[in-house]
Amino acid sequence: MCGESVHFGFASAELPTYTMPDFALVSRLYDTGWLNELLTTPASAELADVICFYQAHHGLTVDGHAGPVTERHLYQPRFCGLADRAPARGRVCRWAQPEITWAVTGQLRGFTASGLVDVFHWAWSQWARVCGIVPTYTTNRRTANVLMGSGPIDQAGDTLAWSELPCGANGTTQLEQRYDTFEPFVFSSNPGPSQIDLGAVACHEIGHALGLDHLSRGNLLAPIYDPAVRTPQPGDIAEVVARYGRPVEPPEAPDAPEPKEPPAAGDEVRAIVPGVVIVGDDQHAGDWHCHFVVRGT
Repeated sequence: MCGESVHFGFASAELPTYTMPDFALVSRLYDTGWLNELLTTPASAELADVICFYQAHHGLTVDGHAGPVTERHLYQPRFCGLADRAPARGRVCRWAQPEITWAVTGQLRGFTASGLVDVFHWAWSQWARVCGIVPTYTTNRRTANVLMGSGPIDQAGDTLAWSELPCGANGTTQLEQRYDTFEPFVFSSNPGPSQIDLGAVACHEIGHALGLDHLSRGNLLAPIYDPAVRTPQPGDIAEVVARYGRPVEPPEAPDAPEPKEPPAAGDEVRAIVPGVVIVGDDQHAGDWHCHFVVRGT
């Protein structure tokens, strides 16, 4: 019971009573991972208990009622088809190597082929900035580790994309992603009310491709799409660093050459000037050597 078994502070008499037909509610809770099986006749107390957990997980008022606020939240656009809560796997999903190649295998409305690559490159770079991966774009679809494709998933405004996770992955593993072709994707930190920021969605799905499950509200890997969160947040960073370590340090820049003293008056200087033709006794075509003497001032 919401009050007695999980201690949300409600007495049994205070719990809502659900009667059939509540199939749509049960189906949605199943689709988002809150029911382990699709119950055709869930007990009222069981359903209220699940809703309590859902509300607590997402920071809603916990009362066990699937009222307008909870119902609206249930049907908000979700980044992907993974459950809100991660199943118990007994192991951490990750790649065995830091070098991860990716290829684009689909198209999306409003994006050229090169424009889509640019968006995905931006999204991968957000993760490379915070952990020890080395993502590399490739045009070879047969060898790429992550295939970033597109296709229909459901109606616009529901599931935006999905990605496989790298559980037990190695250098030859291929994972697939799909971005919903029905969605009005744009690439913008301030999308319009009817638009979906592909940058945020791609960043979220790449997080899954790196092995992260859904996280709590406020993180990029939260299940609910939030255009204000388009890059990895502290919770995301902690999870990905635990898998791949800190960012790969860029190679050190070579030491700057030692400054040279300017030539003194009377010194002979040799210089090579490319592509100049000298007319006279020392005529050459192409590079030529110039001899001159530095005069004093």
